[in-house]
Formats: sequence, C-alpha cells, structure tokens
Amino acid sequence: RGTCAYDRSTRRVRLSMERSDGEDGTRVQRAREACREEAIDRGYEVRGTSDVRRVGDTVRMNLELRRRGRSFEGYCRFEGRRAELEIR
Repeated sequence: RGTCAYDRSTRRVRLSMERSDGEDGTRVQRAREACREEAIDRGYEVRGTSDVRRVGDTVRMNLELRRRGRSFEGYCRFEGRRAELEIR
C-alpha cells in the first residue's frame, strides 16, 4: 500500500510504501491516523507522512505539515493509544 504526495513549490513527489496486511498494517494505520489527528488538533495541515517505521510496540514517522503558508516538519511517536508530536 502506498501514499503519494506532490509538493508544487519544489515539484517533487514523495512516495511512502507500507505493508498493510495483518496486525502490523493495522497498527501502522492507527498510528498514522492518531498522528494526523494530533497535528490537525494543533492547527496544522498534514501534507504527507514518510519514514514510517515500527520499533517494538512503537510506531514512528515524519510528517510534512503546513500552517499559515509555512512548511514544517513533525516527528510523531505512537505507543499504546497515544500520539506524541514534535514540531521541528
């Protein structure tokens, strides 16, 4: 399963691929949704996710964010049912 995001300003495409079958795919999907919701709750538009990786029971990923015309990078850790988002 893949996600594709196109950035018009740089004319670049970012493609993220993940395995979506079984428990691993379900956990990654829950993590992606929780991290996306956390960013939206803080007022950011989520442009895409990348570098999704699972370390034990923790799922980590980078997020491409936008707010008020400016681009930001976020780093999210999802463990249990909680997403922790750090904006860079």
